[in-house]
Amino acid sequence: MMLWVDIGNSRIKLGAGAPGEMRLLGAVDWRGADAERALNELMAANLPIAAVVSSVAGGQPLALLNAALEESGCTDITVYRKTTRDLLGLSCGYRDRAQLGVDRWFAMLGAWRRHRGALCVVDLGTAGTADLIDANGQHLGGCIFAGVDTQRQALAAGTAQLPATDRRPESVFTDTTESAIAAGTALSVAATVERACAEAQNRVGGELLCCLTGGGVEAVLPLMRHKVVHEPLLVLDGIAAAWTAERT
Repeated sequence: MMLWVDIGNSRIKLGAGAPGEMRLLGAVDWRGADAERALNELMAANLPIAAVVSSVAGGQPLALLNAALEESGCTDITVYRKTTRDLLGLSCGYRDRAQLGVDRWFAMLGAWRRHRGALCVVDLGTAGTADLIDANGQHLGGCIFAGVDTQRQALAAGTAQLPATDRRPESVFTDTTESAIAAGTALSVAATVERACAEAQNRVGGELLCCLTGGGVEAVLPLMRHKVVHEPLLVLDGIAAAWTAERT
């Protein structure tokens, strides 16, 4: 099996399949105490013959993944740490493309390959990002903001009485402190996404599709009023699309 892997700031996500037909095999919190065991179990269940990896976090998570792959007998490993050259008609808009996170690039590439039109590609994880692509495949830049969990952790660490929470918002106005934090942080991210989509629409004019991906989407979706499409595996799609395009 060919394995596609996204190492993010918090999780290692593993998938299999062709771009647009990707299926998630599992996700592991690489900071967790049982990360090594969980990765070994995933490898044993799927027996990869080769792995293509995107990593915004080196060091510990990459070492954990490499050890699990080698334990399963997989030694054909390709690692992307930086944005690739322009591919599939998508052009990077950063002045210094080395500064653009490789996960952002692959999310854009996955979305562009699928839709081929003006796009606002939003990836919600530990950090949130929103990137704008025009109808010709030109990346026009993006923004970075704190994700839901990061905002919650900041509130817990920076205040005297506000607790940490991992709850999903029940509504915008709630009657407990934990649910109020859950609602407020999710609403903050939802509002940022909606403003980014509105600015993107103003910038390009005409039709524009707003694509949401990443592990933080579920907390935000119930509060969204702007029309969006949820495509949870865009980064893995983009990894597979890039690796394939570079070999054809």
